[in-house]
Amino acid sequence: MPKKRQAAQKQSGAKAKEANERREADRADRKKRDRTRDSLKAQGFLQQALVPVLIAFIALVAWSAPPVDHEPVFPEIKKSLVEVRPGVTLAFLDSGELEGQQLQANGSTIVLVHGFPSSASLWKPFVHKMAQETGKRVVAPFMRGYGESSRPEAVEAYSMAELTADLVALLDVLSVERATFIGHDWGGVIVWGMARLQPKRVAAAGAIGIPYGFEEQLGVWPDTTLETKKLLNMERLRVSSRQFGYMLFLNRSWSWLPLSINVRALLAVALRGEDEKSTVSLLAAIFFGAHSRHLEPALFSEIVQEYSVSGMRGPINYYRNFERNEQRLRDLGLSGVSKETRPTLIITCGQDKVIAPQLAMHMERRCASLDRVHLPRAGHWPLVDSQQELLAALLRWLAAALLLLSLPS
Repeated sequence: MPKKRQAAQKQSGAKAKEANERREADRADRKKRDRTRDSLKAQGFLQQALVPVLIAFIALVAWSAPPVDHEPVFPEIKKSLVEVRPGVTLAFLDSGELEGQQLQANGSTIVLVHGFPSSASLWKPFVHKMAQETGKRVVAPFMRGYGESSRPEAVEAYSMAELTADLVALLDVLSVERATFIGHDWGGVIVWGMARLQPKRVAAAGAIGIPYGFEEQLGVWPDTTLETKKLLNMERLRVSSRQFGYMLFLNRSWSWLPLSINVRALLAVALRGEDEKSTVSLLAAIFFGAHSRHLEPALFSEIVQEYSVSGMRGPINYYRNFERNEQRLRDLGLSGVSKETRPTLIITCGQDKVIAPQLAMHMERRCASLDRVHLPRAGHWPLVDSQQELLAALLRWLAAALLLLSLPS
């Protein structure tokens, strides 16, 4: 009997020890998670505080070089300004109608959508070559808030519903029923917005960097009442605080002001390849407005001039509509990411420090006809640092997608 009691006590002690060890392990895990969360919150707060300080510093010390007159780049590309909706005008680059082209054909017009801080002009090296290689009409609109396009004052005028309505109206002006859309950066967000909000006008959709379902991957979009702790689902995407913390700053109603002080320096810093991010190169951009060696001087000057016309207020308002955009999807019953069946493309960039390629890992589950291309040496601006590789990838996909669209359904 004493032996049985001794064995029972020993077993009970072992269980108690095991339970204590589990409690200690759980306590250690909670502490580790708390430290990680606090660290990420601190990173987001620091970024929120440092971004305006850094921009103010650039604005105070940078010397903006005087504008230089250049011959127009790619003069064969036509630029038009049309009223697409009552009170809304859009400027757009146009390769022009090609002989024998049928504009009503499914996906026969290619629409290239730009991001921020960028403009339709950054697509210029692609417009003419795409038109020549595909035999299709290629247009690149200056989205509202950019260049000579309409620049409404109201923040809600830059919601996804309004942006996609502008593109639908542009297709109507061009007598195009359905188009093939390709977007970079914010342009990618808009292209996926077209696929969800205006599916009947999209024949095929491709994006550079931005994956379909990007907002779901982040967990929580920034909104106008955003606090640091709500920036992202930090447990699911821990690295994102460092990548997307700038959205905290851009959600401020006054954030466009410091961005507007020295546009040339801002664009010189932003529009450059990952191979041009050395300290010397960045200082040259900040103090002397030295642009990327990958960009023609005339093209860079054009983009600077466009921002001197439009300013930064409109483009920044895109960031202030995340909450409104999500509410719109909920109202339409589209808040969950639906299955995409049309031809789709995602191009990820190996050196992209803003949109990590891992964010697109889920797309095969959501896109039934997906082509995936990875550019290992490209940064966040492949339109700048990897033009030839990007053009080749887009042309390969367009050839396959347009052939598929030409087949009888």
